[in-house]
Amino acid sequence: MLKRALFYELKKYFDHKNALIVTGMRQVGKTTLLRQVFAEIPEPKVWFDFDNPLDQKLFEEVDYENIYHAVCRLAKVQKDQRLHVFVDE
Repeated sequence: MLKRALFYELKKYFDHKNALIVTGMRQVGKTTLLRQVFAEIPEPKVWFDFDNPLDQKLFEEVDYENIYHAVCRLAKVQKDQRLHVFVDE
C-alpha cells in the first residue's frame, strides 16, 4: 500500500519519547496510517482498538499501576525495554 507523506513526517519521531497523537475527520485514513507505522516499529509493541470491548476492559482498572503491568505482560516487555503503545479510538 502506498504510504502518505504524513507517514514519513511521523517516521522522524519514531524514536522520540513523547506521545504522538494523530487526529482528524472521520474516514480520512488515520487507522490505516497508524497500521503502517505499527508495521515499521520494532517489538515490543501493542495495539488497542477501543471499539473492541475486550481492549476497553483492560483500561477500566482503577489503579494505573495495574494497567501498566497488564500492558507490559501483554506485550511481553522485558525490564527497561521500550514499549510502543498504539490506541485506535
